[in-house]
Formats: sequence, C-alpha cells, structure tokens
Amino acid sequence: MSAQTTKSEPEELAQFLHVMPIAAARFGESGALEMLNPAAVHVLRSLDIEVAGANLPMILDRLGPGLADAWRTSAGRAGAVVPAQQCTALPVKGPAVHLLLRVLRPDARCTMIILDDVTVTVEKERECERQRRRMGLLFEYIHGYCVAMLDEAGTVVEWNPSIGRLFGIQPEAIVGRPLLDRVSVHLEPPTPSANFSDVRKVITTVGWCRVDASWKRGDGQEMWGDCVIAPVPEPDGATGCYVAVIRDVSVEHINTQELIDAALTDPLTGLHNRRGLEGRAEAVHFRPGGAPVTQVWIMVDIDHFKRVNDTYGHEAGDEVLKAVAEALRSTARGADIVARFGGEEFVLVLPDTGAEMALRIAERLRLAIEALSTEVDGQVIRVTASFGVAQRAAQENQLEVLERADAALYESKKGGRNRVTVSTAT
Repeated sequence: MSAQTTKSEPEELAQFLHVMPIAAARFGESGALEMLNPAAVHVLRSLDIEVAGANLPMILDRLGPGLADAWRTSAGRAGAVVPAQQCTALPVKGPAVHLLLRVLRPDARCTMIILDDVTVTVEKERECERQRRRMGLLFEYIHGYCVAMLDEAGTVVEWNPSIGRLFGIQPEAIVGRPLLDRVSVHLEPPTPSANFSDVRKVITTVGWCRVDASWKRGDGQEMWGDCVIAPVPEPDGATGCYVAVIRDVSVEHINTQELIDAALTDPLTGLHNRRGLEGRAEAVHFRPGGAPVTQVWIMVDIDHFKRVNDTYGHEAGDEVLKAVAEALRSTARGADIVARFGGEEFVLVLPDTGAEMALRIAERLRLAIEALSTEVDGQVIRVTASFGVAQRAAQENQLEVLERADAALYESKKGGRNRVTVSTAT
C-alpha cells in the first residue's frame, strides 16, 4: 500500500485563496503583506497601489479615513474589524472603483481583508437612481398627461404630481383605490367595462387596453381622457403591475363631437338631419340583450308649403320651417327623436310606444302646428301639416317602415290634409 501525501492546512488555504474570484489578502501582526491572490493584485493595481511595497495600513488609508485606526485599535482581539463597508477609491487614471471591504482577524497574529469589486453593481444602481430622478422630474413638470402605477386589481399604488395636476386631487383621493372608479360615464364597446378583470382580458389578447371615456375630476367637473393601460413585465416574464397613461383630450373630444353633430344636424332647424335620424333611430332599436324596442315612425309634411315660399319668399319659408321644427321638438317627449327629413318634411321616431299612444301624440303635434302663428315682416303666416304613422315591425328595416309612414301620409294629403293617418299594413 503506497503512502498518500496530504497537504497541510496552510497550503490548502493558499490554494483556496489563489482561485477565489474575490480579492483576498493576509497580513501579519504588524500589517506586513504575507499573501494575496491574483484578484487582489488586480484590485490593488487599479487603486494605484504597488504590491511590492504594500502594507495593511497603507491600503486601509487608501480605501477610507479611519479604517487603519480601527484596525490598530482592534489589535490583540480576534473577530471582525470591519464587518462590511462600501468604499470608493479614485485612481489617478480611470473611473472610480467601488469595493465592498471586510476586515477580519482570525487570530491576534494576522489580519485578512476581502475586497469585492462592486463597481458594476453600484454604477447600475446609480443609473437606476438617475433614471428615477429623471422620471420624477418628468412627472413633476409634465402637463396634459398623468402616469399611474396599478397593481393586479387595477388599484393605484403610487402617487406623483402629474396625477394631482390632471385630476386636481390629493394622494388620499386616489392611492389605494381602483383607477377606473374615476370613470364617470358608461363605457361603450370596444372599451371594456370599468371592471379591471375585463381590462386584463383585453391586455392578454392585444398587449394593451385603451379606455376612452369621461373621467371625474376633484372639482366635480368632467375631463375626457384617453387612457392606455399596459403591463409591466417582471424579469421572468410575469406581470407584476400595470402602468396607466392618461391624456387630457377634452378639447379634441369637444371639437370632434361638434364636427359629428354638425354632420348629423340640420343647420336651419337644429334638428337631426336624415343621416342623424338613421343613426340615432338604429342605436335605440335594440335593448342591451338584443330584443328589439317597439318604435313608431311619424312622417310630417307641411301643407301647401310651396305656396308659402311663392307668396312670402324663401326667407319667410325658412322662418316657418324653424317654427314648425320648434313646435315638434317642444311637443314631443324627451326620448322621441325629431328630424328634418328634407324640404318641408319631418320625421319623428317614438321608442317604446304603442299604436294608440302614437296616434294621440301625432294628434297633439298636428294641433301644435295648426296653432302656430309665424310673423314675418309684419305678416302673420299660418300653416297646417299632414301626418302618416307606422309602427315598425320587429324585423322591418328603416326604409320599409318609412315607406309605410309615407304611404299613410299620402292618404292624409289625399283625404284633405291637416290630419293623421295610421298605416294598417304590417
């Protein structure tokens, strides 16, 4: 049996220190350098310290004030001299070096120092802090926008000045509360409901979600805001939180609505025009569950209107049209849709209305027009109107019910005008 050669503990320690990726050095009782690994050589040279003449007090003085005195004071005692301390050294050439220093006395006769170069980590942390400060300044001075951080339930978890400026509120009015609680109107498709789980479903599908709605400000006023909510991914790909960016688009919204209203409104009377009538009537034709809403369509035509234009002039005719439009609007119910269909023709759509009620309303409208007295240039103009009434069948389209109402109107004209005729076809 051959004899095995075993290494002594000092040799094993020396080999271990040599391969350590962290700088390590051992010093004698007086502070003289006894052993160091290649990593320590590299660190000392980066600090402009020549290894040949290095000793512990010199190195500690280079790393920070008071460290050498702390080592001297601990003489004769075993244990940690400096448990862990971050040091920054500025070489003559090159960038700052950030080190995590530990100083230990294994026994009274020697001292070990361990230097971990944390320059990359420190610089990354400083860059992150710089980015945070930049973002903080952005949130401090940005106008017309706000940025809110949300948890998985859609609750606001962080406050910044942009939120307060946009909504005119203090932190306690929004932090810890669902962001979508500030939505003040019903959200129409394709915008999801104010339930944040619906928002998450949209995000899962397309990667982000847009909430275009009216939002409640702290002063009770409403602000139309375009909000985009997106996930903030964690390093493992999971979603840790969400970021919401809201832009105040109130002016753009008002301008857009004015353009839409202008396109759907008769400029003379202020009523819906034909296009506005078609869109509004179809929008209220079905209930949310899909069931059709009962509708009655009434077509109105001013009797002998050409005679008014020929006798009194077109300006007088316009005044009569405006007076008739106002009579229809003021006599109709709040939910009824009133439109100028073209020329001297008007159309009303009565939702949730039965045939008998529609007939009574049409008669009331007829009497209101008959009672009109329009004065133009000292002359009083009186007109009457004929009416055609048709109840819209469940599967009937707008053109079909209009044709029936128009046929009933023709019967009123044929029967002597200034009367109401109900369509009997279904």
